[in-house]
Amino acid sequence: MVVDAEPENQNWFEVKYEEFFDNRPNLWYYGEGKWFELINQNIINIYHTGEISKLDFKGLKEVSYIYHDKEGGKHSLGNFDVIESQRWVDGTKHEWKTKKGGEWKKVTIGARTRYYKKDGNLKNPLITPFKGSPKVFKYSDSKNINFALYEDTSREYFNPEAFATLIGALADVNYVDVVSNGSVATDGTGAYSVSHFNGFNMDFKYLRKDKKRAKIDKDSKGNKIPVIYVNNKDLDIERQNTFLDALHKFGWGDTIKNLSNKTHENKDLNHCKSDKHHKDHLHIQGLKIKYKK
Repeated sequence: MVVDAEPENQNWFEVKYEEFFDNRPNLWYYGEGKWFELINQNIINIYHTGEISKLDFKGLKEVSYIYHDKEGGKHSLGNFDVIESQRWVDGTKHEWKTKKGGEWKKVTIGARTRYYKKDGNLKNPLITPFKGSPKVFKYSDSKNINFALYEDTSREYFNPEAFATLIGALADVNYVDVVSNGSVATDGTGAYSVSHFNGFNMDFKYLRKDKKRAKIDKDSKGNKIPVIYVNNKDLDIERQNTFLDALHKFGWGDTIKNLSNKTHENKDLNHCKSDKHHKDHLHIQGLKIKYKK
C-alpha cells in the first residue's frame, strides 16, 4: 500500500514526531485539528471488547491484523497471504450419505475415510499464521501483550475472521503455551474430523500446570512432552477455563457449546459440554462473530 498524505508545509519527518494513534481505526493526527485516515482494505481490527471489524475477502490476496488493547494502543500482528479453497457444507464418515445427492470429496487419512460435500462452486478464504520449526505464531510488546500459539499438525489453515477471534482471546490471556491441533488443510477440509471444514472449528491440546507445550517441548531424555487428558490432575483447570472464557467473549461456544469431557473434579470446563471423543483435546465450535458497529 502506498499513501501520499503529506500535509502542506510539513514533511514526513515532522509528521513522524507529531503523529499518534487515535482509538478510531486508521486515524492519524499530524497537527492541531488535523487528521488523515489510512484506508486499507485488507485489515481486520480486533478489539479487546470481543469484537472484530468486517472485511470483504473477494479478490483479497493478503490480510493484516491489528489488535486494539484496553489502553487504546494498537498492535500490528502481521500480514498473511490469503488462499482460496472450496467451500464445504457438510462432512460425514458414512459413504451412504453421499448417495443422497450433491458433489462430495473423499479424503483418506491413514485408515480413516471421510467425505465432504461441496457448496457448489463457492470459495472460502484461508490463512496460515505459522512460521519456523516448531511452527509458531507469536507476538510480544514491551508492555502488556505476550502470547504464542504453536501447531504440530498439517491442519494449520484457518478462516481469517475465525482466526482473528482466536487472536483476541490469546491477547486477553497472554499464554505462551497454547498448542493447536489445527483446523483444516489447504483444501478446506480437516479430516479425519467431519466437523472441521472451511477453517472455523479448531482443536487444542489441554493446558498443563507445568506450562510445558505438549508435542513441542522435550523432557530431559529428549522425548516430547505427552498430551494430557482432561481428567488428568496435571490439567491446569483455572487457566483452561480462563482461556475458554476469553474465547467465549469473542463468540466461541455461543450457538453450540464447545466439546470437552469431565475434569478429575467431575465438572465440565467452561462453555463446554461433555463428549467422549474429546478426552485428549479441546474442540471449539459454535462461533458467532461479533462485528464492530
